Amino acid sequence: MEKPLEKKPKIQISKSETKEAMLKIQDRKKQEERTIGILTNSFFERAGMSSRIIMVMVLVGAVVMGGVMMAGCEKKTTTTPPAAPKAAEPNKVSSMATDTKVAVKKAADETAQVASDAAKAATDTAKAATDSTKVAAVTAVEQTMCPVLAKQPIDKNVFVEYKGKTVYFCCTDCKAAFEKEPEKYVANLPQFK
Repeated sequence: MEKPLEKKPKIQISKSETKEAMLKIQDRKKQEERTIGILTNSFFERAGMSSRIIMVMVLVGAVVMGGVMMAGCEKKTTTTPPAAPKAAEPNKVSSMATDTKVAVKKAADETAQVASDAAKAATDTAKAATDSTKVAAVTAVEQTMCPVLAKQPIDKNVFVEYKGKTVYFCCTDCKAAFEKEPEKYVANLPQFK
């Protein structure tokens, strides 16, 4: 004879316990998302990649993949060769698989080349910005002392143009002395160093 099924006692969980469990689950999910975000950002930072370069690489990859997919969808009008005997069918499938592999490899190579070009362009842009900053820093040197009387501050109203640059003096006597023998005082000018 069959034994009657035993009724298991129901477990009572209060609303507050349920709510507390749900909050713990939500906190755990948020913590996991933060950890994943930190790890992802940390990886790209260690690789020396900025978020703009990564975005460009992703967009280029998406465009190339979209082009590959669209090329596969285009209707191609080609003349079909005469029907091959049944024994050749496996070779046809094999050659189609090879052609597909070659096309995928070519698309991947093109994507890598475009990404490499984008990274090189970003590097060149950063280098140019650094170089222009250096040039600006060098040209931003301002003359503050008279080249004739080295310890005297300049008067911006007393100056002369020399080799395309403005040279300031503390007085008109120093200006006259400079005009007589400029090479003697050029070493004291920061704009000619």
